[in-house]
Amino acid sequence: MMKRVWRVSEFRICRKITVSSLNTLSTITKPAVPNQFIHEHVTQTPHSNGSQTVLPDIISLFSDKWGYNTAETISKEILREKVSKLKDEVVDQKDDLEKLEKALDEKGVSLFRRYPDGSAVVELLTQLKPFPYLAMEVLSWRRKQLDYAAPMTVEEYAKGIVIVGRLKNVDLAVELFKEASDKQLKATPLFNALMSVYTYNGLVMRCQSLFHELKMETKCTPSIVTYKILISAFGRLMLVDHMEATLREIKELNLTPTIHTYKGLIAGYITAWMWEEMEKTYRIMKSGPGQT
Repeated sequence: MMKRVWRVSEFRICRKITVSSLNTLSTITKPAVPNQFIHEHVTQTPHSNGSQTVLPDIISLFSDKWGYNTAETISKEILREKVSKLKDEVVDQKDDLEKLEKALDEKGVSLFRRYPDGSAVVELLTQLKPFPYLAMEVLSWRRKQLDYAAPMTVEEYAKGIVIVGRLKNVDLAVELFKEASDKQLKATPLFNALMSVYTYNGLVMRCQSLFHELKMETKCTPSIVTYKILISAFGRLMLVDHMEATLREIKELNLTPTIHTYKGLIAGYITAWMWEEMEKTYRIMKSGPGQT
């Protein structure tokens, strides 16, 4: 009798799950990840020895891993707090360009000069991510008002290029790249930034062309970040053969793929619905070096 009651109860639970699943399936327009992959990597029960499943590993694949030593953490936190106060003033004056520039003149100049490496400007632009047009105004002010005393750094230009690229202003991104180049600031982060802009705006051929230009440079060379951007560019257009050729080049150069390299590959395989290759890449990522 107890077994029969249990079976009825189980049937009701399964029925609820089935109805819920059907409602969810009605919104799906693309094939889901294969059941075998889900069974092996997501739905496994804990091992008898108490070890955790690989679910946290999959979640961490698409979350940034970071860790700094205590001194660096404190230093960055102090910088964030200082810049946050300036950011609040900038946002408060978002509707009045004249007052915005006055706030930057009165509060920004002294702060930015204490960080000649450009980290304060980069931090301000980062904190203004929810207000991209304000960030553009700050960048414009920086180019005009401070450059004579504290020249803009590669990092500032790279951040500016990414910001205007996200606003789909590719021409301004190219202008910033050329401006930095004319100041002899050509460096790998600058190329990476513009390649990211091209990728974001679907200009894969221009991204690839800039990559070849970087390879011709004598003062800087492609980094593993550069190759990750290139892989992402090819993956978005399902150019799997180009993506895999890029991976082979990474290996030939003895560069160590990072977790971001594998994320780019996996995203490309998912876009192309190549589930077996996606799973294989995931397994290689788990077992191989280069997890940073």
